[in-house]
Amino acid sequence: MTPSSVSPSSSAGAAFSPRHWRIGVRLTVGFGVLIALMLAMVVVGVVRVSSLLEANRLIIEREWSKAEAANTLSSIAQANARRTIEIYFAENEAERAQKRSEIVAGRETFIQAFKTLQTLVYVPEAKTWLAEAEEARGRYVTSQARFNQLVDAGDKEAAFAELHGQTLPQLVIVQDRVDRLARLQRQLVEKSGAQAQAEARSARLMLLSLGGAGLLLGLVLAGWITRSITAPLQQGAACGAKRGGGRFAQPRASDQPR
Repeated sequence: MTPSSVSPSSSAGAAFSPRHWRIGVRLTVGFGVLIALMLAMVVVGVVRVSSLLEANRLIIEREWSKAEAANTLSSIAQANARRTIEIYFAENEAERAQKRSEIVAGRETFIQAFKTLQTLVYVPEAKTWLAEAEEARGRYVTSQARFNQLVDAGDKEAAFAELHGQTLPQLVIVQDRVDRLARLQRQLVEKSGAQAQAEARSARLMLLSLGGAGLLLGLVLAGWITRSITAPLQQGAACGAKRGGGRFAQPRASDQPR
């Protein structure tokens, strides 16, 4: 094939072939690829770590706060049921006043925990339970006021009927609904924790994969660059040896017969 028969496109393709790159270009490309891979690992690591931090933040600020609020409501409901019964069996006004003050003291904590759940709860079923608990609590407060009036009036029989007919049953409904909320929130916390662990395992696997790919690519590029440097040197040494061997094999002019 004559030089004139070589098309410009084939010449241009040969010029852009890695085989025809200079050593400096090959080194630049090799290190550039490795740096790009390292940057990719850094970006992926930052993104996945940010995702883990966000998952942990949601567990702490949302799911755990709801579980704690639900447990607080459950504890206060249990304590109020016990104190209400103790009011009935109290022997004097001082004992009844003490139990009532304890119920009032927990009221603000109960309201704050209730507001926390109203703000953070998003599951439809949990919203229904929360609404039912709120309605039952309203009926409980009304019944408790009547119960206290009957106890103070000394009408033990009517107070007993109010206690077992309205006060305690409404408090049991509140207790049941907040216990359901507490169980649901524990399940959500466990689910969120499992998702965070899965996210951590996925991030670790991805980083290990990128690291392995980077190591393999580095070895390939190192071999390619090494061959691109040593092959011309070996060829030059071989050519020099051939030329040197040919020159020394020729007889000197002084040795030739005249």
